[in-house]
Amino acid sequence: MAKNRTKINGLPVIDSLRDLDVDVQVSDIKQARKNDPANCAIARAIKRKTGKEAKVYLTRTYVKEEDHWDRYITPPRASREIVSFDRSQTFDPGQYKINYPSKGQSLEYQRSRDRKTTWKGRKDRSAPRSAPQRTKNVREYDLKGKK
Repeated sequence: MAKNRTKINGLPVIDSLRDLDVDVQVSDIKQARKNDPANCAIARAIKRKTGKEAKVYLTRTYVKEEDHWDRYITPPRASREIVSFDRSQTFDPGQYKINYPSKGQSLEYQRSRDRKTTWKGRKDRSAPRSAPQRTKNVREYDLKGKK
């Protein structure tokens, strides 16, 4: 098993082995703060259900255990609601299934893929890559615990 390099607030991050079903209620939405991964409606619903701290980002969700953070995949429906909430503070209450990472989404697979990345197959190796498109006016992806 590869050495765990991903950390949040000094604790290692590991892939969750189970899905997490969350019921976001109107009270969660009313208490939520925009652009704050630890205080969004889904994070509040997770805390209400499990009693554990959570950080919810556009593509990943983290739930704090005693000695590590469990990593989940934020589903597209929830990501759209996060964008909507961060921009205009509207969020659709209801059931959300936060998925565990598939084998191809796992941290271990991503690390092994990163080691195998080469320039083979690219026609023009000197061509610069275009800048990635980012969704604007929404929470930032910050694992260092600043948000």
